Amino acid sequence: MNYAELNKITKDLEFFRRKSKMEQKIVVHEIDGNDGGSQGEEGIYYEIYAIPQIEDDLFIKFEMRTDSYGYNDRIVGFEFVRPTEKIVKVFESI
Repeated sequence: MNYAELNKITKDLEFFRRKSKMEQKIVVHEIDGNDGGSQGEEGIYYEIYAIPQIEDDLFIKFEMRTDSYGYNDRIVGFEFVRPTEKIVKVFESI
């Protein structure tokens, strides 16, 4: 693993987000910017980006928060992740 590249990425996470292509966005709690949320309420979502310069199947996952109006997003955490496949069993009406 190339730790120098990892250090470069983690040194300026906002720069990495701006210059990289997002693979997936997962919204946990969304606040409509027009209506606004309750005071102190935050929007929560995750952004996942590939890191091919380190390893082909390595990704960085950012935990993002917004203010109660759904704006001013900020990074509150990140972790390095790998994709996994899961089988889901669904029961449907017959």
